[in-house]
Amino acid sequence: ANTGAYSWRVDSVSTTTAYVKVVAYDGEGQAGADVSDGAFAIVVPTDVDAASITRLSFEMSSAHPFQGSGVFSLAIPRQTTVRLSVYDVSGRRVGVLVDAVYQPGRYRIGWNGTTARGRVASGVYFMRLEACGQAINRKIVIVK
Repeated sequence: ANTGAYSWRVDSVSTTTAYVKVVAYDGEGQAGADVSDGAFAIVVPTDVDAASITRLSFEMSSAHPFQGSGVFSLAIPRQTTVRLSVYDVSGRRVGVLVDAVYQPGRYRIGWNGTTARGRVASGVYFMRLEACGQAINRKIVIVK
């Protein structure tokens, strides 16, 4: 059954500004293409010693407050769907940085302060990690 979900693996690439371009061909070889509406992150495991990870963790890896971009560290103890979202102080979700199945391991995720709607303003935001049936929130401050 077509669920509309696709997954793929990109080795040795890490970026916070990835886009997907889909090209489809009809029976006559005519092509049509579309590009994703917003940037998303591609992350590369920083350590695959998954046996040593016993609990979910989510920490800031870069200076705080951050100017322009920041890096977050995740430790995932088992295969799970990971969702990393950004919320403003009023509780509105302003972006989803990650929404994918991750294997056990340690990951570093960079964020350049942009969402599908564009660059966020200076201010206080909350990062929410949902994985392994848990949710962890971190307050971040962005200055320009």
